Formats: sequence, C-alpha cells, structure tokens
Amino acid sequence: MTLFRLYSLAPIFEYDLKLFKIPEKANLIKVSTELSSIPIDLPNSFKRISLNKIKKYTQNFFANYLKLHPILGVDGDEADRRLEDVGFPIPAEIAKQALEGLYNFIDPFDLPITLVNNGDLFHGKLFYMDETAKVIEGMPFLASNIELNSLIGMQTMPLYAHEITHTQVMSVKGSVKNYYNNEVLSIFLELLASMEIDNSGFMLEVTLKSRISMYQECIKNILERKDEQDVVIECMRYAVSIIKVFHLFDLYYNGNTSLKERIIWDIQEIFDGQKNVEAFLANHSVTMDNSTDKKYVMHLLNQVR
Repeated sequence: MTLFRLYSLAPIFEYDLKLFKIPEKANLIKVSTELSSIPIDLPNSFKRISLNKIKKYTQNFFANYLKLHPILGVDGDEADRRLEDVGFPIPAEIAKQALEGLYNFIDPFDLPITLVNNGDLFHGKLFYMDETAKVIEGMPFLASNIELNSLIGMQTMPLYAHEITHTQVMSVKGSVKNYYNNEVLSIFLELLASMEIDNSGFMLEVTLKSRISMYQECIKNILERKDEQDVVIECMRYAVSIIKVFHLFDLYYNGNTSLKERIIWDIQEIFDGQKNVEAFLANHSVTMDNSTDKKYVMHLLNQVR
C-alpha cells in the first residue's frame, strides 16, 4: 500500500475517538426511516462541461465568498518512490531528508486532477498524507491530487468545491476537534456551490438527494457491518455531518442577509485558523439533538423543487 493510498485512514489518527461519545444510533436510524419515503431519482447523466470551465466556475465561486490560503503540494508518486524501502512509521528526519525539495506552497487549484471511470458520477477524493496517518512523524499536511469522475458535468463543480474545502480545513491543525464533524464544511460548501452553478434549483436538489442517498447507505453499513469498526466510524462521520449540514444549510438558505454573512464570516475564520467547526456549530445552535429531524431537508427540498 502506498503512502497516498493511506489517505482514507489518516483523519482517524488525528483524533482520540475515546474523547467523543459515539452519536446515538437510534436517532440516526429514525431519520433514515423518515427519509426513506423521498424518491431518490438521481440523473444518469449531466450537461457536459470542460474541466477547465469547472475549475474556473469553482475559482469564481470561492472568490465570491471566501479567501483561500496556499497549501503544501507534493508529487505523490515521487514521494512513494523515495520512501518505498523505509519501514512505517517513518522517523521525521529520514522523511524530511527523503522528501527534501519535493513539496512547496501552491494554490489549491494547482493540485493535479486525476479522472477515473468508476461509475459514480458523484465521486470525489482528496489524496494527501501527514503525520496523522502515523506513517510519517512530524510532517505537515501534504496534498497530492484530487480524484474526480471522468464524466465531467454540472455535478462536478460542487464535488470539486467539496475537495478544495478539505484542503483548507485539513491544512489548519485544530480546525475540527470532533472527528464526526469532519465533513461539515465540505458538504455545506458543496450545497452552496450547487446553488451557485444553477439558479433554477435543479443542481441543489440533485446534490441534496445525493447526500440523502449517501446518508441512507451509511446507516445501512452501520447496521449491517457493525463488526467492522473502521467502516462504522467512517459512516458515522458522514451521517452525523450530513444531518448537521441539512440543519445548517436550511438556516442559511432561509436566513436574512445578516445571517448569511455571519455564516460565511465564521467559515472564513475557520479557514484562517481563528475558530473551529465545533464553535461555529455552537454559535448557530446546530447540535446532534436538534438536527436529527427530517424537517430541515424536507423544507429545503420543497423550496428548491
């Protein structure tokens, strides 16, 4: 397994999961049951858009809302080659010597994009490594590339915005304290980007439904694969983040100008390392207890249709 294939395990090690109570499954399952009546009629294809236009749309989206900071980019393949004969975990000094000159600060939009044909139109992943993977001790967050489905279309821009958001949050240590909130900002900005790319409401509805579908799949895995701890933890992360985002985005979508500006300002402070996601959610009274209700997503769906 290469270093950058360990990306999916990395966040787990950043958190002492014992510090956080596992969210109450009963409430998550209840929401899943309530949402089961919503028809998830996702399109099989979307209007094709060139990758260059997707990048431009996403750059304009962030420019209109938030200021992004540079990130450390690295050639993942070359990093793997240089470290393939070193055992794990890799001592910091050996890693630094091996990777010397291989990474530097870049605009997050300069991260290479890898296109894959995997049948999932809503596919997006950020490949990275850092000390949280317990692979390299003392290394900063190093982003390698973003992977997207090769069928580039309207759906790609929100997914790209999702992964760009991860570069901002993950490169600022302490921006998320509770692992189960790890996807909150990325999914929130994915929904906001969906609204921006298509003012008819179509893309926002599609993105909402794709996240409902993902939520249902997560609950299914939590119930059916309960002996696979890593799977349950990952699914719990997405499930908890999704229902909190439904609540938060309903507040934003129906809020006045002042509230919308406050939410965007708070997100900027997280990007800048001045606030964490938990404080942000608390400021807007978004909790597990008051988010496990289908009314938020139903309210949104009824408005955007």
